[in-house]
Parts: sequence; structure tokens; C-alpha cells
Amino acid sequence: MSLEVEMKAHVREDQLEEIKKRLTQIADFIGTVEKHDIYWATELDSELLFRTRLQILGDKKEVLFTRKPVKVLEETEINEEIEFRSNVEDWDEIQKFYLSLGYVVGLKKIKEGWEYLSEVNGIEIHIELMKVNNLGYFFEAEIIIKQRNDSYIKLSQKALFDLFEKLGLTQSIERKTYHKMIKDSLKQ
Repeated sequence: MSLEVEMKAHVREDQLEEIKKRLTQIADFIGTVEKHDIYWATELDSELLFRTRLQILGDKKEVLFTRKPVKVLEETEINEEIEFRSNVEDWDEIQKFYLSLGYVVGLKKIKEGWEYLSEVNGIEIHIELMKVNNLGYFFEAEIIIKQRNDSYIKLSQKALFDLFEKLGLTQSIERKTYHKMIKDSLKQ
């Protein structure tokens, strides 16, 4: 199990090229990415229990299974993540399997965009610039921590804030989870 410390910010479409240009100066481009997430629940509108993801990074495809309770601490999400991978050929069967157990699709999320890797204050940061469902574009940055360490969490939060400050995104930080924003958008 690992911890994710992450932040995200709204990015207007007219900001995309400028953000990508700035990223080339401070980060390595990994590639284009698509993430097709299905969040499973025991019934509609109940708690989302876990996620299956079809992830496409360049020409590499894989399926990820993830359980991560989300906690928000000082504008960053701290997620304890349990995750494993499977073959992409199993994607349809995986969905049938969960449906046969009585789970329902609680939420679908699609993220498409660009992936980067950077280092701030000596800490490696995974960065995504993505369009998320009908919500628009987001800049998302996360740090993976292998073992819980409160002082390293604080250093990670500072590295994230420093990165967002470098890119001029501190005023656009989004505190809501994607789940909440997607559900809210479906009510409209």
C-alpha cells in the first residue's frame, strides 16, 4: 500500500499551450494518456467502493484495480492506495464479473491528455494535464509515498504548492474531488 499526495487545478482551454510550454522547461514529457475509469458501488448513489481503469499510455495498455479512500488535508488529497494490474484483454470480462456479483456502475470518468514527470525540492512529481469528462481541463500533480511519514507528507505538500506557484495555478486549485464534480454536473 502506498500514499498519494495530490492537488489539482482548473485550466482554461486557452491556457493549455502556455502550461505545456512551461512544463517543457521543468518536466519530462512521458506521453499522451487516456484513462477510462469505472467506479463500482453496491447500489446507485451509494458509496463508491473501488475502481477499475483501462489505461492507455502511448501504445501501452493495462487494466488497474484500485481502492483508495480519499482524505483532504490542507488543499491536498492524501489517499491510501491499494492497487494491482491485469491484462487489457480481460477488460470486458472484469466488468461482467463485477456486475454478476451485484455491483453497479456508480460513476464513469474519462481523462485524456498529457503526462509528465518533474522534480521539485528533490521530490519526484507525476503530472497530468487532462480533459476530464465534461468538466474541462485540469492540471493534476501527485507524489507517491511508499510508507506513511508525516514529515515527508508535509514536504510533499510544499513541493506541490511550489509547483503550482511556478505555473501560476494557485488561484485555480480545485478542492472538490472529481467524483463530486461529475455527480454535480450530472444533476444539471
